Amino acid sequence: MSKYTINYICTDKYGHSVVKSEEHLNNTINEAIEIVKSKWVNWQVKILWAGILKTDGWPG
Repeated sequence: MSKYTINYICTDKYGHSVVKSEEHLNNTINEAIEIVKSKWVNWQVKILWAGILKTDGWPG
């Protein structure tokens, strides 16, 4: 399993938007994205970025 970071925008039917970032431990990136979409079923979800974000041991 890997920890995936998903950055996304949710927009409701009135045009209100929420920008979110979540981390999920899953077997595939698609499973992590589906979890995010299932939380916001009445909103339009636009994935901005999804993947493994390396932070531990990163130089700098």
